[in-house]
Formats: sequence, C-alpha cells, structure tokens
Amino acid sequence: MSDNLTRETRARNADREATCAVLDSACADGQLTATEHAELTELATVAITLGDLEELTSDIQTEASLPVLHAKAATDRRWIAVVIIALSVASGIGFGIARMASDSTAVSTFSTAEPKLHTVSGLTAMFRAIETKFGSGLVDEMIIYPTYARVTRPDPAAPRKSLDSRYDGELVETSSVGTREPGLVQIDVAELDPRVVIALLDGAGSTTAVQNPSTLYAVVDQTETEPTIQIHAGNDLGESGHLTAALDGEIMSIYPFKP
Repeated sequence: MSDNLTRETRARNADREATCAVLDSACADGQLTATEHAELTELATVAITLGDLEELTSDIQTEASLPVLHAKAATDRRWIAVVIIALSVASGIGFGIARMASDSTAVSTFSTAEPKLHTVSGLTAMFRAIETKFGSGLVDEMIIYPTYARVTRPDPAAPRKSLDSRYDGELVETSSVGTREPGLVQIDVAELDPRVVIALLDGAGSTTAVQNPSTLYAVVDQTETEPTIQIHAGNDLGESGHLTAALDGEIMSIYPFKP
C-alpha cells in the first residue's frame, strides 16, 4: 500500500469494501444501530475519496487495518518561484515574471483556502455555486461535511442516471453513481435557509447527547413523505447519534447516543 495516501486520494473498490466491513463489525458489536449502519454503508459504496471513507469510520473502534492518510503536502513556494523564473527566461520576459514570483501575494494565488461549509456564509456560497453551475438549485441529495460536500442530481445527458459532483470551493463533476429512481422529487436549495442547517449542526452535540463531536455532517434529501435535513454526530469516544428535521428546522426524530 502506498505511503503517500491523503484525504484527496481516490478510493478503490477494495477501500470501499474494507470500510463496509468495519461498519458491519461496528453494527454487530453495538456501536451502530441498524439505521446508522444502513445509511453509512450506502455512503461508503459511493464514496469518491479516502477522505470520504475516513469520515464514515472516524468515531468507530476497530482492529481492521485501514489506510493511514497523511496531510496533503504543501506546495514549496521556492519551487514555484524556480519554475516561474525558468518559464519566464524561456519566453523572454524574465524580469517581470521573476518580480511577480518574488512577491508573496502573487505566489499565494496558487493555493485555494478550503471552504468552511458549516458556517452560514460558506453554505450560502455553495448554494449560489450550485445555482450558477447547474442553472437551477434543484438537486437530489447533498452531503455536507465541514470543508467539502457531495451533490447528486440527474445526469443532463441521461436523466435516468444520477451524477455526483464534489464542492470544495468550486463544483466539479466526479462520476455517475448509478440508476436514478423514477419520480424522485428534487430539493431546491433556494428553499433551504443556511441558518437553519447551521443551527441544527451547532446544536447536534447536545441534541444527540454526543459530547464534543469530532465528526459532524448533514444530509439533505427527499424521504418518502418530504425533504429532510439529517444531522450525524460522532466523537473520539465512540459516541454517535443523529437526528432528522424538516427544512424549516422542526425536529422530526432524534436517535441520541445511549451509554
């Protein structure tokens, strides 16, 4: 196994299967309820990156050997400067580019800060990006982690299929995730108040009796009766719980952690 795996490394089928095996064991030994197991297993089967998979098992006790992920290496600014200078010499405009390379402000444009999606401003920016990119705010499902999100919608080229996109400051289509259920009712992000989602996330720890959540994410999708916001919380002590609310924030059900 490579020693250079990061959260951005794409997951293999073997990685998804290993995560599902951990979830199976966690359900068998009482760490997960049947509902939690079903939801997390579904997410594992469509995970795009190793970071997606890590989010699903970060609060689970396991003896299984899962990939050890390293922080993504920061780009060496000195190397950027060397490359820019070399290119500038080749193109005959060395002085201007070399000066720009020495300017820390110019070099910083090569890096993009991760969005903070568990804030009102971060979530508002994502909703706007969805409407701008897709021409409407209609989606089938959103899974919102602290610094990135997955958005599922019909494939414009094949409406009977679902298309998965990743948002981490910009929306990038990643893959087709299978057949889309006929008659699936979509959710319009224009009808979602970011303040409601953030309030549910902020209060999830106390609502689900999970102390100091280290894993926290929201799932917005359509149930059999109405669209809902599901909040999942977990911590390093192995405590986990989740709740379901209507789009206006009204709590519909709570599955708290029970010692």
